[in-house]
Amino acid sequence: MSLIAINWNLDPVLCRIGGQDIRWYSVMFVCSILWGWFFARWVARRENIPADVYIPFLFWLLIGFFVGGKLGNRLFYSTGGFGGFSSFGAAIGLFLVIWVFSMTSGRRNKLSFLWLMDRFMPCGIIACVLVRIGNFCNSELVGTPTYLPWGVIFERSGDMVARHPVQLYEAAVFLVMGILTIRLYKKQGNKLPSGFIAGLSLMAVALVRFLLELVKESKKNIDFGSVSLHTAQVLCIPLFIFGMCILIYALRRPASVRDRQ
Repeated sequence: MSLIAINWNLDPVLCRIGGQDIRWYSVMFVCSILWGWFFARWVARRENIPADVYIPFLFWLLIGFFVGGKLGNRLFYSTGGFGGFSSFGAAIGLFLVIWVFSMTSGRRNKLSFLWLMDRFMPCGIIACVLVRIGNFCNSELVGTPTYLPWGVIFERSGDMVARHPVQLYEAAVFLVMGILTIRLYKKQGNKLPSGFIAGLSLMAVALVRFLLELVKESKKNIDFGSVSLHTAQVLCIPLFIFGMCILIYALRRPASVRDRQ
């Protein structure tokens, strides 16, 4: 164990209201939703999308996010029940909602799937920052043991071993990525082919998540002969390929195709 470590013993319950526990994670989760709302309003004003179009869209995004996260955790990690939340499941839920919307109301308003993906990827990346901070407050999804001086002892996890604060690693990296993606959208969003920002972002997120899983305690492993990967690492592979396909498609589109469609 590291001679220098940070003891972390935060009560995951922020306060109690009417006998109901209000947890730090719940607060961060709600903040991520509020962030999404304000970011979407900013995009709508910037792109002149009428409120009667984007407000129903946001409602269905919220449903896709929540249901996808719950079903994803049940499918990828759990053996029963619908407790917990999977970021991969949430991403799939969001992708499906964006695709269905682009084929229905989005098509009538010339809002294509890739165009929408470009504009909502920064929102999703920043939302991951808040969720990971919530995980840190909950002392969950902890890292592997470390001797590094910034190792954290998560007392509420039941052991006194200094571990990588991998939740904060992810939060910090996603924060930088989110800021850079927002800047790219603001400066070049209308000049780049639709899908460029989304494809590049998905590849970066998948790569970062795959690498950081190396210093995270696995919830579940999948064996491939002599190689064993975390379930999250396996899920990063199709996510990376999906982003790569979008990026290649975007780069091969004619330079004149830069509008909403």
